[in-house]
Amino acid sequence: MINNEKLIVFPVPNWNRIISSELDSMAYCICYQYGIDSNGFGPYGFNTEKAEKIISTTFPNLMFLEKDNEGFISLKDTKIVQQFGIYLYGNSVKLESLKIELKNYYIEKKKNEIKFKKSMVPISLPTEPLIMSLLNKHQTQNDTIKKLVNSNIGLIFCHHYMPEAGLTLIMFERKILLELKKNATYYKVNFVELSSIDEIKAW
Repeated sequence: MINNEKLIVFPVPNWNRIISSELDSMAYCICYQYGIDSNGFGPYGFNTEKAEKIISTTFPNLMFLEKDNEGFISLKDTKIVQQFGIYLYGNSVKLESLKIELKNYYIEKKKNEIKFKKSMVPISLPTEPLIMSLLNKHQTQNDTIKKLVNSNIGLIFCHHYMPEAGLTLIMFERKILLELKKNATYYKVNFVELSSIDEIKAW
């Protein structure tokens, strides 16, 4: 049987950036190709059953960092990576602690809003939760990424490149590559490491 699905690893391109080049030494990208024909062409995206199994097996306790229309930030449990944005994964206790920290911050902020409306003295807000700065595209984002990775909290930036690679996951943990390779092999998916996005066929 022809194996026509492929997990591809490649360095972060120098164009269409969403993270600083300062992080290139620790960051890398993965994309997924399926329905590959005899010439190596096929669509990109983590859309197949095998792709979803690899993601769910490799990234435990996957959560999406969501910002709603009112600006509130929260962590939502998820099983797949399809929406552009930032995902966290790893130790459930640490992730739950981040969720609680966010929730408590907004509770205290809401209390202050009520106090302000009633002309009461506001309380001192707790320090802004660390993961909120992940949504800032400047130095604080770089520092936060490094702090979270050093705390063994996994991060995924879901991005998109065209005309090659399509939906792409930017990650920062080198050790997770071994898990990706192991799980790809288990599900009989080719695992390929390339030196540039330019080596990927356009679609």
